[in-house]
Amino acid sequence: MAVSPEHIYLSDAALRIMESASNSGLFGYTEGQRKLFDFSCDLKQDWSKVIVGQTLWGHGGDGIDKDLRILLNERDVAAAVYIARHESKLRSRFAEVTQSYLDTPMRERPSRLRVFWVPADFKADDETIAESTYKALKGEITRDLLMHVTLGGLTQRDTTRFASSKRPGLPIAILSYVKENKYRNNSRTAKDLDANPNAVRHETERLFILGFLESESLQGGI
Repeated sequence: MAVSPEHIYLSDAALRIMESASNSGLFGYTEGQRKLFDFSCDLKQDWSKVIVGQTLWGHGGDGIDKDLRILLNERDVAAAVYIARHESKLRSRFAEVTQSYLDTPMRERPSRLRVFWVPADFKADDETIAESTYKALKGEITRDLLMHVTLGGLTQRDTTRFASSKRPGLPIAILSYVKENKYRNNSRTAKDLDANPNAVRHETERLFILGFLESESLQGGI
């Protein structure tokens, strides 16, 4: 079966995004192990496979069963990535297939599966649409916690430093708040969280230093 330009573009985009976001030293190639995967990433240190992925674009919902079976049957991978065309029929079929795994010995496998939906009107030959789709996909992949850890963006040292806060729970509350509302200022954040302003200021500064928050200006953060 011929592969569509959209399928090729999205598979290549996934590799480029993960390679650019990786702090672990990845080697990626578009034709994965035994030609099962559309893309996969190996650690350069020991060539262990940490991410495998499939792209669903040209075929219909019937192919989801096969794709997910291949992804979830692969052993010793940290994350299985599925990039799929956003259609109600495909989302419904995806939900049915993943739900069926909950009644099998592999019920834990879907927890490592990450699906990123791409608008159905995406066209690889439209530079404007392709660029905006790439940026949106990059944002979703790099913000996902499992992908962030797998790509080496979050290490044991990071979590140890994060957990050393003298105010357990407040750093998580701040991060959750910023994710939902962006970051405006300490007083507003403290008021919304019903927390001590000085404690919020201290923990926020600490999160910036540790790299859990970043900002392009002093007026806000992500």
